[in-house]
Amino acid sequence: MNMNLRELYLADNKLNGLQDSAQLGNLLKFNCYIQILDLRNNHILDSGLAYICEGLKEQRRGLVTLVLWNNQLTHSGMAYLGMTLSLETLNLGHNPIGNEGVRNLKNGLIGNRSVLRLGLASTKLTCEGAVAVAEFIAESPRLLRLDLRENEIKTGGLMALSLALKVNHSLLRLDLDREPKKESVKSFIETQKALLAEIQNGCKRNFILAKEQEEKEQKLQQSASMPEKITVTEALEEEGPGEDEEDEEEEGEEAGEGPVSSENGAAEPAEDGAGATDSDSDTDEDEEDAGLATKDLSRARGQNDSGGT
Repeated sequence: MNMNLRELYLADNKLNGLQDSAQLGNLLKFNCYIQILDLRNNHILDSGLAYICEGLKEQRRGLVTLVLWNNQLTHSGMAYLGMTLSLETLNLGHNPIGNEGVRNLKNGLIGNRSVLRLGLASTKLTCEGAVAVAEFIAESPRLLRLDLRENEIKTGGLMALSLALKVNHSLLRLDLDREPKKESVKSFIETQKALLAEIQNGCKRNFILAKEQEEKEQKLQQSASMPEKITVTEALEEEGPGEDEEDEEEEGEEAGEGPVSSENGAAEPAEDGAGATDSDSDTDEDEEDAGLATKDLSRARGQNDSGGT
C-alpha cells in the first residue's frame, strides 16, 4: 500500500459503479492519507458512490476534496455523502440530483460544518432546491464558495438565497447565471435582477469583512512582538548611569546600538498573507480550478474547465 499517495486523479477513465468503485472503496479504507480524489466524467452511479463513501467512513481524517462531476448520480446517492464528514470541497456538478437530492444532502452538510466549497452547477435545481441550499447557507459558518449556475432558479429561489446571505458572513462567492430566467409575470424579471445584485453585494460585504479581520489580526501579531524589543532597549539605557565614566561611554555606545537594531526590525513589516482575490473573485485562475479551487487546499495541479466551477 502506497502511503505517500496524496492526490488521485482518475477523470475520464470509464470507471463503473461496480468493480471499479468497489476497488476505490477498498483503497480508501486502508489509505487514510489521500486528500484529493478526482473522479469527474466517469460512470460511478449511486451504487458506486455507496462503495466510495463506505471507504471514507473508515478513514481517521478523511478525504478533503472529492470531485464527482458528471457521474450520473441522482438523489438516492446523496444520503451516502452525509458520511464524508471531513470534506472541504465537494463538486457534484452535472449530475441530475434534483431538489430531492439537495434536501438529502442538506442535513449532512449542516451537521458536519466542514464544507468550504460546494459545486451544484447543472444539477436540475429549481426554486425548491434553492430554498434548501439557502437553509444550508444560513446555517454554515464556514462556506466560502457555492456554484449554482445552469439551474432553473427564479424569483422565489433568489429571494431565499438573498435572505440567507443577510445572516451568513462567510460566503465570498456565489455563482449564478447572469441572465434572469423567464417568468410568467414580466415584472419578476426586474425583481430577479435586483435580487442578483443584492446577492453579489452580500458576497462583497463578506469579502471586505474577511479582509479587514485578517488585517486586524496581522497588526495584533506585529504589535505583540514590539514590546519585547523596547523592553530590552530600556534595560540597556537604565544600566548605563550606574557604571564609572569609562564604562558609561562603552555602555552608552552599546545602548545606542539597541534602538538601531529595534528600528531595523520595525522597518521590515511582515509580509501580507491575506491570499484573497479581489471582491468579485472572477479571475480566470479560479475558473480553471478543479473541483472549486482545489489548488487552495493542497497546491494541486491545475485542472481543466470541464470539472471546475
